[in-house]
Order: sequence, then structure tokens, then C-alpha cells
Amino acid sequence: MHRPAGPRDLPDSPVATLAYSELFESFGNGTSLVRPEQVLAQATLYWLTNTYATAARYHYAEQRSGAEPVVAAGRLGVAVFADDFRTIRSLAERDNSRIEHWSEFPRGGHFAAMEVPGDVVADLRVFFA
Repeated sequence: MHRPAGPRDLPDSPVATLAYSELFESFGNGTSLVRPEQVLAQATLYWLTNTYATAARYHYAEQRSGAEPVVAAGRLGVAVFADDFRTIRSLAERDNSRIEHWSEFPRGGHFAAMEVPGDVVADLRVFFA
């Protein structure tokens, strides 16, 4: 029986790692501002250190843990970027009882820290001020 390729197959080929990393460049709706050299750097780092499966395993394990969700009570700030998940508000409010800062940005996506780092830094400064 054939199984679909996944993160554990990535160490076999730098091409597979780069193909998987294409998701990094076009996450969501293909509007990512991540530059091609950043995608290449990420793929190279994961392939040379053989850590792509380790990075993906966290999400796999968390999804299958069976743990009951817990509402977080710590102080929280949320930044929403135009090309990332726009429906985050209901999930954030469901899972967090102390959202003290909410901001929305007209550009940037899932990898905003790399795409629009100045916006991220400015928002962090406002939150922690």
C-alpha cells in the first residue's frame, strides 16, 4: 500500500524539501511577501540539519493529544495581517480571556515577521508600552 509523501520524506531529497517549502512562499492564497532567497535559506537550513520532520511533528502531536482546550488568561495582543487568516477573531476570543490589544494590517501574511518586520516591531512596541 502506498502512503502519501510527508515531512518524514524530506531528508531524502533537497528537491523534496524545497517543494515542501514552496508552501512557505505561497502560504494561504499565494500573496506572501517572503522573498525567494528566504525560502531557499529555510529549505537549506531544514535539509542540512535534517529537522523538517521535527518541526512538523509538533503540529501532528498537538492535534492528536486528546487534551481538552484551556482558555488562556494571560495578557494577549493579536496582530492580523491582510493575507493571513482573517477569521481569527472568534478563535482568539474563544481561547483567550484577556485580549488587551488588537491590530489589523493592510499588508503582510502568515510570515509577517519576515514579510513586514517593521510593522511587527511597531505593533509589539505599542502592545508592551
